[in-house]
Amino acid sequence: MIKLTIVNRLKLVLASTAILLGAGEITAQEDCGKIGGVTVQSPRGRTVYEMWQDRGDTCFTPHDWDVSGKWNNVGNTLVRESLRRVVDRNGRVIQQPTRNTRIDYKIKVNSWAGNTYHGAYGWWSKDGAGVDDVVEWYVVDSYININNPTYGMTKVGQPYTLGRASYQIYVRNMVNAPSVWADSDNFTQIKCVRTTSKSRTASGGMHLRAHFNKIRDIANIRDKTLYEISYKIEGFGSTSKANFRLNATFTQLKDLDEAAAEAAITVSPNPTKGAFEVTTNSEDATIQVFDISGRLVTELESSESIATLNESGELAAGMYIVSVTSNGSTTSEKLVVQ
Repeated sequence: MIKLTIVNRLKLVLASTAILLGAGEITAQEDCGKIGGVTVQSPRGRTVYEMWQDRGDTCFTPHDWDVSGKWNNVGNTLVRESLRRVVDRNGRVIQQPTRNTRIDYKIKVNSWAGNTYHGAYGWWSKDGAGVDDVVEWYVVDSYININNPTYGMTKVGQPYTLGRASYQIYVRNMVNAPSVWADSDNFTQIKCVRTTSKSRTASGGMHLRAHFNKIRDIANIRDKTLYEISYKIEGFGSTSKANFRLNATFTQLKDLDEAAAEAAITVSPNPTKGAFEVTTNSEDATIQVFDISGRLVTELESSESIATLNESGELAAGMYIVSVTSNGSTTSEKLVVQ
């Protein structure tokens, strides 16, 4: 497990610290003009670089510590660096973005015109795999030439202030729209749009927990798993043009070992011939049971530290994964039903 801590105000970010100066570059391949998505693993190991477009002329090039891109005459396009939830073939969560994440970013824009903006972005879903109850979220940090960056959306709640910046939340229901999991999907889209000015060539940081606390007052994300955190630049329409270089660092401010301990679980008896108990270190947790193929077979919202499942013997004999999500962290254990 990678351990991230804060010592004397200095963030020690193992395998994900972004350094713009003095870094040699990988032999980068420029990808241009591809419809759909292109994903490249970051050499840092924990993040990925991504490009997506529906039409037009978009290029992106991954480097050791950042990613560059350009576009012209597009429909909708974006380039981003992402930290994603990763589950191995045995159902174990080996990387999980947390609510308590800070993004430090730098965007050097050589040219920028038309409908273009940059900011944080990601997805919540009930099972962490986009199957149920999906929420797409944005924190729009800067934009240009967009008279209404929230076209078709409804303003919700009152503006809120974080540091020197003010934001307003907008919401809409997306129907048969592209999502991170499907070309045609139905989901809730939420945008926290900065209402105070910001330079197009920008560097700065944002603490996502404060935004998520505002989002949860509008959408039910308490029972959902955070699938992705990314920082991106996006453009749409034939007037949109950009030539830029983007760098992002994701710092999970809570020690990952501490977060895992909060969601630590005990499954007993194991193996079992019937009912079993799941003991957690939290009194507010989501307990999910998956079969060996990854299909969700049962789920329980627990307000107690001990929960009993399979009392009626609904689980057939076989191997299962019991997953507990609490405070933005997920821990899993194998279960054998005889």
